[in-house]
Amino acid sequence: MESRRTVVHSCLAAVTLGIAGCTGGPSETDDEPEQSAEELERLRAGDRVLNSSFPMEIYEPDTDTRLVQIHWHGKLSNSHWHQQPLDVPLDRWKTYEMRALDRDGQVIQLGASQPLQLSMRKSPETAADLLDSSIDGNLIDLRGRDRGRGAYAFQLVSGEQVEWESPLLQLSVE
Repeated sequence: MESRRTVVHSCLAAVTLGIAGCTGGPSETDDEPEQSAEELERLRAGDRVLNSSFPMEIYEPDTDTRLVQIHWHGKLSNSHWHQQPLDVPLDRWKTYEMRALDRDGQVIQLGASQPLQLSMRKSPETAADLLDSSIDGNLIDLRGRDRGRGAYAFQLVSGEQVEWESPLLQLSVE
């Protein structure tokens, strides 16, 4: 009986340690490891290099209430959003604030008069009529048109050129 408890406790400890590396957000004490030139290039958006741990976050506008954030793991294929899905109200507009962060954790200004603009694209599997969207600078207005879920990527663009694209974010319209 004792050895079975030891095995169970060991397994739980290993799972907990594995999850712990991917559950938190940035902190004042997080030291970023040195990035290779290839990793830095994957985070380049125009002349800016994005934060190597948390390059984008979505907030309630004008607050410190973070709703979702990207946890970057070196490349797009194994990076993901934390705290998803992002809830979008049905039949009414809601505003969200996107914060793209540079290497130093400073917010990158986005908009028509800036070097980088924000856009979004739906995944091929997402229904075309799931929601309506409008982007102005770093503010994203979303309105659900039909109940359901979909996935959207956010892009940092310069003119017509996509400079950087996020992993897909799950959105839920309720």
